[in-house]
Amino acid sequence: MTITIDKEKELLEKLKSIHPLDLIKDICDNRYKLTEYDFNLVNNSLLERPVLNWLIYYCVSQYGVLDKTMIDGLTFHWLFKDVKTIEQACLISKKNHKKYQLISFEIIHPPLEIE
Repeated sequence: MTITIDKEKELLEKLKSIHPLDLIKDICDNRYKLTEYDFNLVNNSLLERPVLNWLIYYCVSQYGVLDKTMIDGLTFHWLFKDVKTIEQACLISKKNHKKYQLISFEIIHPPLEIE
């Protein structure tokens, strides 16, 4: 992620206040039709709302999609690491970015089955 400290602070403040469904719409310029998964994600998430917003922003900005497997995997990882604040979420996503890239590549390009 290559944004300045001021821009990052501004982004984090926005993500602390916006509703996750509105964030999804904003990120996708209203071209994305919200799905049942999106509503379930928002309504049933064990993550704090700002942390969930960072997760949504991170996945879409880095991978271009809201992939269920990726989101569920990162949610589990962040819950395991006891991520409670958006600042912690930002830090853990930066720290584990290379690992997350490998995971996302495997999700998008699963290994071929050879018979």
